[in-house]
Amino acid sequence: MTVAGAGQLARDDGRNRTATVVAAVRGTGSLRLRAAQLALVLVALAAWSASLAHVDLTRIRDMGLITVLSPVTILALALLAAGVVWGALTDAPDWLLTGNLVAFAIGSHALGSILESQPALSVTWLHVGFADYVATTGRVDPGLDARFSWPGFFDLAAFLQLAAGVDLRRLAVPSHGFFAVLDLLPLAAIVRSLTRDRTVLWLSLLFFTLANWIGQEYLSPQALAYFFYLTILAMALTWFRRPAGRPGTAGSAPGTRTTPVQRGVLVGVGCLLVVATVVSHQLTPFMLVATLGALWIVRRLTSLTWVLVTGAMITGWLSYAAWPFVSGHLSELLATLGGLGSNLTSTVANRVSGSPDHQLVVALRLAYTGVLLAFAGAWFLRRWRLGHRELLLAVVGAAPWPLIALNPYGGEMALRAFMFALPAVAFMCAAAAAAVVRAIPNWARVIAVLAAACALTAAFILSRYGNERLDIMRPDEVRAVQAMYAAAPLGSVLFAPTGNLPWRYKDVTSYDYQSDLAITGGRADLGSLLTILTRGSHPAAFVILTRSEAAFEELLNGVTAPTWAAFESTIRGSGLFDVVYSGPDASVYRLRSRTT
Repeated sequence: MTVAGAGQLARDDGRNRTATVVAAVRGTGSLRLRAAQLALVLVALAAWSASLAHVDLTRIRDMGLITVLSPVTILALALLAAGVVWGALTDAPDWLLTGNLVAFAIGSHALGSILESQPALSVTWLHVGFADYVATTGRVDPGLDARFSWPGFFDLAAFLQLAAGVDLRRLAVPSHGFFAVLDLLPLAAIVRSLTRDRTVLWLSLLFFTLANWIGQEYLSPQALAYFFYLTILAMALTWFRRPAGRPGTAGSAPGTRTTPVQRGVLVGVGCLLVVATVVSHQLTPFMLVATLGALWIVRRLTSLTWVLVTGAMITGWLSYAAWPFVSGHLSELLATLGGLGSNLTSTVANRVSGSPDHQLVVALRLAYTGVLLAFAGAWFLRRWRLGHRELLLAVVGAAPWPLIALNPYGGEMALRAFMFALPAVAFMCAAAAAAVVRAIPNWARVIAVLAAACALTAAFILSRYGNERLDIMRPDEVRAVQAMYAAAPLGSVLFAPTGNLPWRYKDVTSYDYQSDLAITGGRADLGSLLTILTRGSHPAAFVILTRSEAAFEELLNGVTAPTWAAFESTIRGSGLFDVVYSGPDASVYRLRSRTT
């Protein structure tokens, strides 16, 4: 070997050793970074868990759960949210980001369930009762409740109760966290179909979790139907999407290639999901056909099949299975049709009512929602000026809103429209946030991310749990209801002023449930109550008063605590009632005489 050759070998060996050292240093730095990110998640979870031990739900006020939470709880959740951003910006492994995001989703959306030993929301208990009715009788009764005209969810719940011996009341407790995590799966597929930017993907999932304050993840037909909606939308955008024209626009890359057989299977699975959606929920099928139909009109979908199937199923179901409900409420449905202004008023303006603190909560919810929509809209307009026509996102985000003109949906249509627009809103907020954060220097970036995480987390907690004072179903209230059922002969009148309590989870047709009294605190209340209790022929009559009912009256109807106390004092002092149950959070009374 020549001297020159030996020198070249020495230089190559030196370069290889240098590269090895650099790689080792980088690997060590990467390991340290991942260890620090994992430590952040673990520390935040430990702080969050420890802070919950000191929460006293008996001290909750009109602004909801935030009034009894420690600042440590909000800070810990904010650190989890910031951890997702940190991991997304530094290309953290999927397992770490997934664990971080799931921890945040459960820690935020299941917060109430973790603090409360009983399922929240009186409607949750009613859904358990509907499923119990199906399991017990083997049929549905559309005349009992409008929801029985769309019985798919209750049939499934009854099947779980009978086949697996599931106690639906126990199943209802973790449902908030379960659906919050479950919805992230189809959402991830939706975002992956629109962009290859990994940072935008994870930030989209985070923004979706932060923005979804509507609270429909409980044991309900809407929770299941919303998952179906997201899944069908994910399938459509992944396998049946027509690419956008200009590179760099969301959805500009070709969709996943499939064979004719695969497409046939996918269409079949999608049709089954459409059927499951139509038979389970009143609203979701309309949102689905509006979104898919609009995507096809703007030439972003290659197939019209699911639009036609959904439209046909809606028409057939309303014309046959749900016709007793439709025909019985046709005048009401037609009266609201096309009334965009009045429907919008009932879904937005009329919600700003109740106690001053509750009105503040509603105003802050509207402000939080407006900020998210404005942030998404600003990104959309900037992209438009740059020549990127984000038509697909505009359609997915805008298609649900015109349905406000069809029906107010019990004053909730605007809230549901926002919820169904969230896939697009979350994506646009994530893309905007990614662009902003990338442009900020490192230390300023840390401060900005932490500040934003704290603000958004606090806004979410306030919005999501602002009604928690009336949503909590306390153990003593459950015991009171059980005592009432034990004492009441079948066919008795069971009266509660608002119906906001954990009853009707069984025997939904075995009693005459009443809840239609406007409380004034005067002696006239007793006469009105006796009229209700003595109406018709019943073996007995019972009155139940609970803390959650008192909270409902105060927050929403303006009935003050002294007025409520005066009403109960009138019942106790009338000499017409025996006390069946008395506890710290509820009382049950039985009418002694059937005459006034």
